[in-house]
Amino acid sequence: MRDHYDEWWNSVSAKFNQFPVIVLGSDNQNPIELTCHDTHVHDSKIPWNQDYIREAKKNPIGGNFTVEFEKTGKYQIEISRWPFESGLAINDAVKGRPATLATEAISEGRSMNFTKGGVQIGAWKQEKPIGINSKSIVFEGNFTKGKTDMSAWFTTKNTVDWGAFYIKVTRI
Repeated sequence: MRDHYDEWWNSVSAKFNQFPVIVLGSDNQNPIELTCHDTHVHDSKIPWNQDYIREAKKNPIGGNFTVEFEKTGKYQIEISRWPFESGLAINDAVKGRPATLATEAISEGRSMNFTKGGVQIGAWKQEKPIGINSKSIVFEGNFTKGKTDMSAWFTTKNTVDWGAFYIKVTRI
């Protein structure tokens, strides 16, 4: 059994440094939503579960996505701290929930002091301030068909960058 496992491990681990490519602007899925769980990092500081996001565990700015624009055109990139459907503002706190017999506890969602957010796609980079009750920040840009890297972040009033938790990309 051990030999079989070692053989399998050697076959899969040879490609650990290769990250999947996320296709943007496809007719099959437009818009597409990405989460911090999709970022590529070389450490374990990604918020892997919803409690990490609620507690605002630092999502490293070093994380990025390997993306491929399926079509050349104009795109809208929207970033948020919370799921888009939540209706919560970027810096909002959210109540937790105690455990029950059937469910685990959900931690309190901590408020943040983000003052701006940004997106970088290849050499293209934009930053915008966050309004008091902003639920997201929206960017627009023209992108050429092909593969590139993308990252998105929020910056605190102390100029500390945190990777964005939720990103929506729409070909318009």
